[in-house]
Amino acid sequence: MPVKHKENKPIKKVAWSEEDEEHRQKLIKCAERYAEARQKVLSIPGTSVIEDIQYAMSLIYEEYKANTWPDKFKQKYDLSLAESPIKEALVAARILEEYSDLTTVLHQDLNYDWYWAVNETGEILDKAIGYDDHL
Repeated sequence: MPVKHKENKPIKKVAWSEEDEEHRQKLIKCAERYAEARQKVLSIPGTSVIEDIQYAMSLIYEEYKANTWPDKFKQKYDLSLAESPIKEALVAARILEEYSDLTTVLHQDLNYDWYWAVNETGEILDKAIGYDDHL
């Protein structure tokens, strides 16, 4: 019986590669923009990350579904008419969505280990927000 050999899968990166420094800098700048937008939301009395920014993220997703599948979903709100604090929360949510997309590029396009990419980008975001310890 012949011995089967494992397919040679490319080894996933688990540390920053010099060739990806530009992408790393994009992540850092995006995290810093999110931290500023988040702080702007939190400076409004009675707001919170959980209630306001996550709610804004759900509104963006609803808009996405309505734009992507108009025969199945109808747009409920015109987000361009949003007022404070939702207006500020939408800015933060869109930046966080961009950050998520940049994280996805790490493991889908740049060959980084998925777990490493999520952990590393979590640390970058924590640092930008001002958290001292990650996990």
